[in-house]
Amino acid sequence: MTEDQREIRRKRRVLEYAEKHGNINTTCRRFGIALVAVAASLAALVWWVLESSGVAIVETRAADGTTRSTRVWYAKVDDAVWLEAGRPEHPWYRDVQRNPRLVVRAGDFVGDFDAATVPGPKAHAHVRALLRARYGLRDEILGWVIDTSPSIAVRLTPVEGTDAGRLPD
Repeated sequence: MTEDQREIRRKRRVLEYAEKHGNINTTCRRFGIALVAVAASLAALVWWVLESSGVAIVETRAADGTTRSTRVWYAKVDDAVWLEAGRPEHPWYRDVQRNPRLVVRAGDFVGDFDAATVPGPKAHAHVRALLRARYGLRDEILGWVIDTSPSIAVRLTPVEGTDAGRLPD
């Protein structure tokens, strides 16, 4: 068999393989489309879990004096409102350590509160149970991707003149 015949045979095998399995460009393109679809689906799921409803905006005072707005999950128990700082290094939580007075906005509600960290495993379990009860499946899905074990319970007490009962459930 001559070199030309071998080359023709090789090309024929490559074409047969491409017809049977698709060429590498098509395979890469399909993989890329699938990857984008998965990423878009995960982004939509994360948005639904974290932002779809039941979110309040907490306004704290940053170290430089500016107002910091942070979207948070919350749970009401009587006149108290419970938040969870996912990690002690979260900026809004650091702000509260310096100045415990903050503003909560949810729907048409705006109110002033004093924040207090409630340390310990019992408080952690309490705030996790409250958020699990309020957010249900969304909280469970969040637990699949985020380790909530280092989170910190924060209890908000309404300042005089703030009716925490008006905060949306």
